[in-house]
Amino acid sequence: MGSLKELKVNKKTGNALWLTGGLGLGKRWLITGMVRGLQYREKLDFVLRDTLAFTEVPLDTTINQVLLTYGLNIRYGSPYFNFFVEYFSDLRSISDKTKVILEGNSERISEMGPAVVVDIKSITWNLQPAHSLTVGGDWRISRNLALNFGLRMEFDTQWKKQTFIPISTLSCLMR
Repeated sequence: MGSLKELKVNKKTGNALWLTGGLGLGKRWLITGMVRGLQYREKLDFVLRDTLAFTEVPLDTTINQVLLTYGLNIRYGSPYFNFFVEYFSDLRSISDKTKVILEGNSERISEMGPAVVVDIKSITWNLQPAHSLTVGGDWRISRNLALNFGLRMEFDTQWKKQTFIPISTLSCLMR
């Protein structure tokens, strides 16, 4: 059975503020921008390993995280096709998960003995891509048929590709 306190972890609940705006350029172009600030509590799971006794203890800690997202979208459209390019970037207030665990749990680690270390590979938290680039659009094939398409690529802070998501749908427009 859960509790309301459990819901306040890992972006399930939090506080956010959005600002968006757009500027039309002629009849076919639209440029929009967005800024979002999100404050939430984030849970980090990790394992402490005793190198002498060969034991492991799973632990977790919760931090207050702030995520700032900003982006830009450029669209071109006509009655038969639309095309867009969009870029978003996320900045975390706390990005070094190892430092957070060592600072916030130094007493627990020292109580367990001198041979206890944090297993760096065991640290899990919500992985947020630093950069997201999406291209896509739609093509109205006929009066009742439209093809929607998109390619989303997510990158880490060093611009190494994390994900590539192609999307395509065929829509029947009932009239």
